Amino acid sequence: MSNSVAERFPRICALIAASALAAAALVVNHAPARAATAVIGEFGVPTFNSVPEGITLGSDGNLWFTEFQAGGGQRIGRITPTGTVTEFSGLTGAPFWITAGPDGNLWFTETSNAVGEMTTAGVLVGEFALPLGGSGLDQIAAGSDGNLWITEFSGNRIGKVSTAGVVTDVATLTAGAGPTAIAGGPDGNLWFTEQSAGKIGRITTGGVVTEFGGLSANSTPAGIAVGPDGNLWFTEFDGNRIGRITLDGAVSEFAVPTFNSEPGSLAAGPDGNVWFTEQNANKIGRMSPGGAVLDEFEIPTPGAGAGAITAGPDQALWFTERLTNKIGRIAPPAVTASTTLTYTGASAGDFNDPVTASATLVDSSVVPSVPLAGQSVSFALNSLDTCSGVTDSAGSASCTITPSEQSGAYALIATFAGSGALPGSSATAPFTVSAEESSVALAPSSPLANGLPGSLAAALTEDGKTPIPGRSVSIALGTGASAQSCSASTGADGSARCAIDAVNQALGPGQVSAAFGGDGFYKPASTEAIVLVFAYAAGGTFVIGDGSAAAGASVTFWADTWSTQNELSGGQAPPSFKGFANTLSSTPPACGGTWTSDPGISSGPPPAPLPGYMAVVVSSSVTKSGSTVSGNITQIVIVKTDAGYAPDPLSHGTGTVVAVLC
Repeated sequence: MSNSVAERFPRICALIAASALAAAALVVNHAPARAATAVIGEFGVPTFNSVPEGITLGSDGNLWFTEFQAGGGQRIGRITPTGTVTEFSGLTGAPFWITAGPDGNLWFTETSNAVGEMTTAGVLVGEFALPLGGSGLDQIAAGSDGNLWITEFSGNRIGKVSTAGVVTDVATLTAGAGPTAIAGGPDGNLWFTEQSAGKIGRITTGGVVTEFGGLSANSTPAGIAVGPDGNLWFTEFDGNRIGRITLDGAVSEFAVPTFNSEPGSLAAGPDGNVWFTEQNANKIGRMSPGGAVLDEFEIPTPGAGAGAITAGPDQALWFTERLTNKIGRIAPPAVTASTTLTYTGASAGDFNDPVTASATLVDSSVVPSVPLAGQSVSFALNSLDTCSGVTDSAGSASCTITPSEQSGAYALIATFAGSGALPGSSATAPFTVSAEESSVALAPSSPLANGLPGSLAAALTEDGKTPIPGRSVSIALGTGASAQSCSASTGADGSARCAIDAVNQALGPGQVSAAFGGDGFYKPASTEAIVLVFAYAAGGTFVIGDGSAAAGASVTFWADTWSTQNELSGGQAPPSFKGFANTLSSTPPACGGTWTSDPGISSGPPPAPLPGYMAVVVSSSVTKSGSTVSGNITQIVIVKTDAGYAPDPLSHGTGTVVAVLC
């Protein structure tokens, strides 16, 4: 357009240019001598004197370019990777720069002070005017925020356009900046050249501008693009240099060997190098990320006026020939590609616990190496446990892998199988599997009766949640030499149940413990709990009323005054019943059963002393028929007995309810 770099900055005399070059501090990197070959093809644009300017790769896999003159018809052109050109007209203004938008359409700047949008079918969606006139629209690039960002050379502003066509002027720059090229950076910001001020600018998507100096005098920064190394690279049109600026603003400059070549536009190539157009030298240059000029390839048609350049879908670079009405294509010299995969993930984990496996894949055929995005990397632990991930923009792939091996040292192998021209590579890392944490818990146990079988149960789980089946758990009642134990294998629900044939422990609260010895998959685990051991009275059972059976209650289970000291919901008991029943419907007694007894001491109460913890039945009704006293059994409780009992009803039997058996 009218403010293109070639038109704004006419070439100055060789003497002045030579003096400026000599005075500047720059780096000259010489590449080793070699015989590189590149295939250059040229394709004519049908419309005479169309002046192709900008070029970009579209979402449809074709190259799209602007026709600045187009015989007065203002067109957008499309060229397929095989060289077929189609032109689309109907624009109000002459299009200058073009880019692919986040919506898949093509977006371009126009001399009509508007931004245009076209679909990949060639349908013009709209032309969106800028808020202020005379902006001198220059270049356009997609931002990380989903908008299109533009430079306004004459207006000295940076603007943005939403995909809905809403144009906003975001920031006004330092007077005389002359913003020209713009590119989205890997840091999410937009980077642009200040052609008139000789600076590089950065603007956040929130509109905060930072300007970086450090360029040689009279450099005229023109094009800018993200390089294969993640830095921003720019051309110095009048300085005859290629520049590099890191994301923190450090600038380096590298001389172009051909004098007064007028480098204009640049792009990252598929070979991991930086490619640039040399308008005056009629060449396409190639520079390594280290700043060495590797090659300068002559364009077949003299005076082509090479303008914009972009990477195509075919491992080639495509460029516009402004003065010869052509589109050029250059295929880089053959590069022996190599890839390197480096494992960066977890190096240890527990059995059955997920861990993150990760690796970084780079193209190591260039220096520095270039991250490879969009490539599938697989991971295998001991050839059994596998997962896969796809590399991101940093070349990193990750996924979750769950070790199924028992504890030990194994190999974890990351593999890139290769893709297209990229050969495969792999990385092996040691990985240690440790036994997983286990937890054993005792099931609540009812009080256990001495002399009778005792049922015990425990549950074995992983991390206290997932059942662990098929493992042996041992359960012990008591401690030391008197301990009694049993063992069982856990079922699908992680529970293990076993029984002591005949409980033989000290009466009262005792210890019950469960233990899992561990194996190659799970760590050992153990736990302890308290269980109450009691005994039944000899020759029958003592009785208390249901109104006196609450836990913690003091009770009288043998006395000459039993009928007055025990409240029964079914009515007062006969005075002849002293508290002991010598005949039971079942032995031992059971809830829901019954009992009968002779009156008074003829019931045959047991001799002293009584068990310290003794089962006592609870009755709601006690009646007498003839010489037989009878009652029901609504509950059975455990009573901690007091001293002082004797078979004589005058020597009362008392105690405290400490547990309910049923």
